[in-house]
Amino acid sequence: MSDERQKPHTAQANLAPGRLLVFLRRRPVEIATVLYLATIVYNSLVPLDFSETASEFEKATGYVLGLPVVGISIPDAASNVGFYIPLGVLLCATLVRAGWSRWLAVIPTVIFAAGLSYLMELAQLWSQVRMSTTFDCLYNIAGAMGGAVISRPLVLIAGHAARKFTDELRDRPSLVLTGLLGFALAVIALLPMDVTFSVDRLWIAVKNAHVVPFEKLREIAELHRWEGESTQFAAYHRMLRDWWMLTLDYVTWGVLYAALALAACYYLSTHCRMGALRAALHALGLCVVYSIGSSSLQLFVISRGLDVTVPISQIGGALLGTLLQPLVLNRAPRPSKVLWPLGPEQAKPLLALGLAVVMVGIGLRETAPFRFETSTDSIASQIERVDWLPLGTYQSARFHV
Repeated sequence: MSDERQKPHTAQANLAPGRLLVFLRRRPVEIATVLYLATIVYNSLVPLDFSETASEFEKATGYVLGLPVVGISIPDAASNVGFYIPLGVLLCATLVRAGWSRWLAVIPTVIFAAGLSYLMELAQLWSQVRMSTTFDCLYNIAGAMGGAVISRPLVLIAGHAARKFTDELRDRPSLVLTGLLGFALAVIALLPMDVTFSVDRLWIAVKNAHVVPFEKLREIAELHRWEGESTQFAAYHRMLRDWWMLTLDYVTWGVLYAALALAACYYLSTHCRMGALRAALHALGLCVVYSIGSSSLQLFVISRGLDVTVPISQIGGALLGTLLQPLVLNRAPRPSKVLWPLGPEQAKPLLALGLAVVMVGIGLRETAPFRFETSTDSIASQIERVDWLPLGTYQSARFHV
């Protein structure tokens, strides 16, 4: 009897994960809306350094609904509008899925976004580092309104793109892999996404560009030598860490572009029917153009700037990848009509190797310069400096909007 009584409970326990997966599949838009809404709230309130009195702004020319009126800033406007456009798209799509008409759903979307924006800006008045203005609230509302208006055509485009992606993934998985890897490399090149189109900042970035190979490493080495003669051990340790991390970044760029070159060679040789030499030359040319373009875009990233050693490392890695392609691709399976050219059993070792390489790279970068302190005082000092809030330091230092 006890076994029979336990069977229904076991069946119900087994059904719980299945129901969760069904819910996730049936409500992707609603889940994305909730997650993005939580992201907006968190990014608007971090680093959560609230004081008992509201901040006062000397540059404010007046107050509207309790928010200070400060001058218009184009970068702030672009960041706020862009941040709320996805919220407008997701909220409007959620209401349409709930049965609202497409144009009628715009009204509650804008009202909700306006209330959320006003509350977030009002809360920022009690923050010690964040800035709150009336125009920021208006920028947020404009972004949500624009997202709600373009929600329907954007959903149609996204649906078409998803079907196209599925077809390409089934027919030409190597092309999809190459495209995803290229997109990931472009995102990494633009991190931390503090992009500006200011002419003054662009001119400063051009003047401060490192056009001599390995110039940044030599500058850090000079600082090492200077700091090594002083008693400022903390500064010396920081510069040594920067030297190792920059070196590992160069090596990582080379490895990533070698993988990009190999993926491009595989696609060109299998689907475009190119010979090995021709595929290698085309893949190398693609990597060179992509490297120069992404490196040039770093002039518009405030915290990055142009470092000519980066494209040199990337092109060197791509050249290494093309040289290794006869050795690597001759062992690779030819494309078939199945979704993936590798079966699950054959793909597991490859995925495990890729994960191991990524973990080793992260471990090396985070533990550089490999000088460990085991004293209790040193460990306690490190714990005190830990930033427990995700993006807390980043938001405090860069985006005050």
